[in-house]
Amino acid sequence: MRPDVSVVIPTYNRRSMVQEAIESCFAGNDEIDVEVVVVDDGSTDGTREYLDNIDNECVRPILQEHQGAQVARNKGQQAARGRAVKHLDDDDYLIPGGLEQEYHRLREANADVCFSLFYKHNVTNGDRWLRNSNYENKHEDFFVALASQSISRLQLALLFDESAISNVSWDESLPYLQDVDYMLRVASKGLRCVKLEHPVAVHRIHDEDRISDVRNSADTVENLLKKCEWYDQTFRRLKNRMKITPVRRKAAAIGMWREAHKMAPYEWHTAQPWLRRASELAPGFQPDRSNLFLSVLDRLGTPLLTESVINPIRRIRLQRKTK
Repeated sequence: MRPDVSVVIPTYNRRSMVQEAIESCFAGNDEIDVEVVVVDDGSTDGTREYLDNIDNECVRPILQEHQGAQVARNKGQQAARGRAVKHLDDDDYLIPGGLEQEYHRLREANADVCFSLFYKHNVTNGDRWLRNSNYENKHEDFFVALASQSISRLQLALLFDESAISNVSWDESLPYLQDVDYMLRVASKGLRCVKLEHPVAVHRIHDEDRISDVRNSADTVENLLKKCEWYDQTFRRLKNRMKITPVRRKAAAIGMWREAHKMAPYEWHTAQPWLRRASELAPGFQPDRSNLFLSVLDRLGTPLLTESVINPIRRIRLQRKTK
């Protein structure tokens, strides 16, 4: 029988945590059929022996030589048989009953994506806080929600209908920011999302290497440039699929402008074309400004002109901050 949900877990040398991740997928989820596809990426710490000895037909281990997390995710996604799919890192875990609630919410709303609340837990100091709680259901469009940063891009908080991610794979050439790239390419299908007002997972923050290395995704010029390019590509895909709308057009402009604005004090000549491109995507676009004076300047001139005026000041502040 086909499972309701497949949870895909890539793992590498995480014997101390992967067992909790696997077992959490079943806890409190008795009303749905769950399978866990665990792809071991060449572990040498006893993880493979543990997986070999699991006596549960709903856990499907897949073993590969060390090729990286994205290869493991793709292999797991391809093997998944569920009507819905969740990606989960091996050092995170699900809250009892959360997956079941998430699946029912997805089906009741007839949506493509369900996103939920989740906890962040700093294992060093014990701090724990709730994320995604400030989302007010303003956006049912997955791309708009991502571009406006109304939801987190972390996959542990998302459950996809299997059709939503069909023909979309993780880019195996990316060492980081892979989740941004993947989510935007999924969103380029023009998907509808719905929120579950309940925490479903816990994201651990720790000093060990992660299967998803987010620590290298700082706002360098290279990374910000990638994000601008990905927003532009997403816009073009939506347009090619005849799924561009004024709201999605503005969302692409918002996402692109945000990343180019961060880039500007580092390399103005690199950021300027993307600021201009963002303005072209949505004629009349006005970025949200916390400073009323800057908003007035935007209306009197253009947002790009405002950026050119304030950027020397931002650059000086950046230089002082980095000294």
